[in-house]
Parts: sequence; C-alpha cells; structure tokens
Amino acid sequence: MQTEATELLRIAKSLTAKPSREDIVEIADTIRKQIGRNTLMYVGANQFKASYDSDGIFLSFKASGGNLQRGGLIKVSYNYGTDEYVVRGYRNMKEIAEVKGVQFPELGSTIEEITG
Repeated sequence: MQTEATELLRIAKSLTAKPSREDIVEIADTIRKQIGRNTLMYVGANQFKASYDSDGIFLSFKASGGNLQRGGLIKVSYNYGTDEYVVRGYRNMKEIAEVKGVQFPELGSTIEEITG
C-alpha cells in the first residue's frame, strides 16, 4: 500500500491546473484500492464516479448503511498538497458528515464510521 501512496503523490504533483482524464481515473482507482475491498462491500458501494473539483480529484460512490440509508453517497477527495483525504457523507443530497485530514490507512474505518 505504501508504494501506491507514493505513486499517487507522484502523479498528483505532476498535474497541471486541469488534470487529464487519465490522471483522474488513475488517482481515483488508487483511492478505491486504498479504501479496500472489504470496506466497499461492507457499505454496499456501487456506481463509482471519478472527477475533480475545488477539493481536488475525488472518487464518489453510492453507499448504504445506518446513517446513510438508501441513496447515500460517499465522496473521498484527495488533496495532494497535504497528501491527505477529505471524506464526506451525504444523505438525500445533504452533507451529513465531513472528516478532514484523513491518511490513507484510515480511509476504510472513516467511511465505515460515516455509514454507520
């Protein structure tokens, strides 16, 4: 996993103002791998989307759980300046949780806490 994090940081630092679609997909795929298969199955993750906004490159997916119920969404944004993540949970398009400063080893447990 550490080599994935190093590779992620290398790719992100090489980005220009607007990252290419290939860079977005590659970083989002690395985020997905860092979250881990068990966590993704546990929260019922589906309908993955990779893009970028003012928070940086992000991976979002639909999830279900006690706090999110049906129609829940998780958004994991990567900030290459700090090499940290921001994890947000949404229910019915309203933000219900935001955790900043997440390191990649904590991604899975943070998502599980948000989904309940």
